[in-house]
Amino acid sequence: MLAITLAMMASAFGIARTVIAVGQTTQSRAEYSPRARPGTLLVQPSLLFAGPFSAAVADTVRAVIERDLPGVPIAQSERLRPSLGSST
Repeated sequence: MLAITLAMMASAFGIARTVIAVGQTTQSRAEYSPRARPGTLLVQPSLLFAGPFSAAVADTVRAVIERDLPGVPIAQSERLRPSLGSST
């Protein structure tokens, strides 16, 4: 009975390890970098914009999304720009 339990646990551990390894390999090959939760519409500036959206552009994008996708929750992320100098 103990041998069967150990064999089953070893098999489960091996299968879990294989699934994780395959997932990590696939993500690294695709250069996957999660930036939003699954199912979330992610809007990024195009190559025409040098950086993040300005406040006016962000408001316009939000209004368009609200108009075209009514009732869909919208999450907004604001990132600070790295400082050009240090105070140390």
